Amino acid sequence: MAVFLLVLIAAALGILGAVVRGLLYLLAIGILLLIADGVFLAVCLARRRPADDGGQSSSRDRLVEGTYGAGRS
Repeated sequence: MAVFLLVLIAAALGILGAVVRGLLYLLAIGILLLIADGVFLAVCLARRRPADDGGQSSSRDRLVEGTYGAGRS
């Protein structure tokens, strides 16, 4: 909900900055706010759903767990 509100504020600032003479800095603020909102949304979505590796652990994970090379004689 907050993300949607920030997008609306960014759009309003962008439109106002583009239309009203001398308020071009509002357009820049609106664009920056929209970019920051997109980054915030991407970070939230990345934290919400962990990467699924299909049950395959990487060699780094095996090394950390101490099972790298186990079973090889």
